[in-house]
Amino acid sequence: MKYFLNWNILFLVATTPISAHAWNSHDFITKEALSDRAELRAVVDFGPVETVLSSLTIRGVVPKTRAELCRLLNINENKIEWSKTSKIAPDAISVLMEANMETDRGMDQDLDISADQVYMGGFSGHSSQAIRHMYYEEYDFLKPILTLHYPFKQMGFANERAQTFFDLAVQAKRAGHLYWAYRFLGYGLHYVQDVTQPYHTNQFGSLRLLPWKVLISKGWLAFVADTTRIVANFHISFEDYVDGFFTRHDNEAERVVVSLRAPVGDQVLKVKLDQNTGVGVGSGTGLSISNGVVDIAEASAELVRPVVAEQLRLYGDRLLLENVNYLEERKIDMLQMQESDRTGFVGLIQNCLSNAGVASRWYLERFLRS
Repeated sequence: MKYFLNWNILFLVATTPISAHAWNSHDFITKEALSDRAELRAVVDFGPVETVLSSLTIRGVVPKTRAELCRLLNINENKIEWSKTSKIAPDAISVLMEANMETDRGMDQDLDISADQVYMGGFSGHSSQAIRHMYYEEYDFLKPILTLHYPFKQMGFANERAQTFFDLAVQAKRAGHLYWAYRFLGYGLHYVQDVTQPYHTNQFGSLRLLPWKVLISKGWLAFVADTTRIVANFHISFEDYVDGFFTRHDNEAERVVVSLRAPVGDQVLKVKLDQNTGVGVGSGTGLSISNGVVDIAEASAELVRPVVAEQLRLYGDRLLLENVNYLEERKIDMLQMQESDRTGFVGLIQNCLSNAGVASRWYLERFLRS
C-alpha cells in the first residue's frame, strides 16, 4: 500500500504541468498552415455575440444571454474580449489567429472542471487550464512507457473542447454569422494544435528524466521536487527552441517553417485525416472531430521519447543540473547548440510542426465542408 501511495504522490506532484502552454505562437502556426486558403481572405463583419446566441445549441440548450453561454461552456466570461478589437473589418484568417491565441488568456483557468485536475495542473493559476489543453491516452500494456501516467485512464479534454467549438462554429456558419463561426473555430483550433506538442500528450516524457540519484541520496520529497523541475525544464525549453525558428530568417528556419505547409510528418496520420473530411457537425466518414484529435495526440505522443533523447544529446546535463530552473530563468543559451549536429532534432521539430499543419487543415476543411 505504501508503494502505491508513493507512486500516487509522484504522479500527483512530479508530473503536474508547470506550463499549460503547448506552442508559444499559435497565431504564427495558424497563419503559415492556413493562409493559402482563399476562403480565409474574405472579410467577416463583426456582430455582438448576442446576435448569434439564438442559433446555438449546447447540450440541448439555447443560451439566452452571454452569461448563460459561458455557463454552458464552463468558461470565464471576464477573460473573453467580447467587443470588436479592430476598427477595420477583419478577414477570416485574422479572426482565427486572434481567437487561437485568446484561448490561452484565462478562459479555461481557475475552474473546477474535474477531479482529474489534481493530476493535471490543479485548480488555480495558469496551469489549471492544462486539463483542457492536453490529452493522455489510456494506459496500454503494449506501450508501457509511452502511455505511462497516473491515474491510468484516459485523461484530458482537448479532444472534447475541439469538438464543442467546432459544433458551435458550424451552427454559427449555417445561420450566417461568419465572424462568430471563425471565432469559435479559432478557439477549437487551439486545442487541436495543442496536442501536436509532444509534451502535451505524455506526463513526463522519458524515464531518463527521473533523478534516481536524488531519491537515493536525499529521499522521496526531494526526488518529487526535482522531477517536477526537470520535466518543466525539458517541456518549456523545447517550446522556446521551436519558437526561435519563427523569428529567424535563415535557411534552416525556412525549412522548419515550410513544414507547416508541406507535410513531412506522420504520413499514416495525414492519410487518416485526409480521408475523413466529410460533411456534418461532428461527423465524417467514420471519424468525429473528437476521435480525430485523439488520433493526432497519439501520433504526437510517439515523438516524446525521441525529442527527450535529442535534448539530452544536445544540451548534455544542462537541463538536469540542480541549479537550473528554466521556468524561472532562461539560463540555457540556445545558440550554444549551433555548432552541434542538430539534424535529428530539427527533423523531429519538422515532424511536430508538420502534424500541426496537417491537423489544422483537416479541422478547417471539415468546417468548410459542413
